[in-house]
Amino acid sequence: TNYYITGDGIGIYFNPYQTYSDNNLYDFKIPYDIFKNKIRMLDTSPIVAQVDTQTITKNKKYINSIINIPIVITENKDIEKKINNQIKQDIMNGYYKIEEEAKKFYEGATIDEIKPYIYNVNFEVKKNGDNMLSIIVTYYQDSGGAHGFYENESYNIYMKNGENLSLKQLF
Repeated sequence: TNYYITGDGIGIYFNPYQTYSDNNLYDFKIPYDIFKNKIRMLDTSPIVAQVDTQTITKNKKYINSIINIPIVITENKDIEKKINNQIKQDIMNGYYKIEEEAKKFYEGATIDEIKPYIYNVNFEVKKNGDNMLSIIVTYYQDSGGAHGFYENESYNIYMKNGENLSLKQLF
């Protein structure tokens, strides 16, 4: 289940039928106070993590991509490296998989079928404070069908140790 953490509560999102022109997240927000004594609060102190962007542009005859990768900057360089390596690896593994698929299609395609695949990545920071960093990475893929599709992946990172928390770990 994909979710993000805000100052008000937990947002659980889904968007299986998102269209190309619709960049909205369809989400359901759960306020913290609904859980009363059932939620485990982490002992946190405010930490500011800077989030910058690394943009990679790929324009090849078989694939076009604009990939925006979040770059987390924090005082603890080991945690910073751990977070950045994981997110970049996840994003680029997706790109390499689609690139290989696009190459294979291009090699077997006729002139009428040639249209480059599209693989774009963007992100949004949902929470950045109280030792929690919550980022949603949005992938857009179009392989030339009727329309492309969006997929979201969330990273909910406890900044004291760099661990990407599961929803179960919060409760």
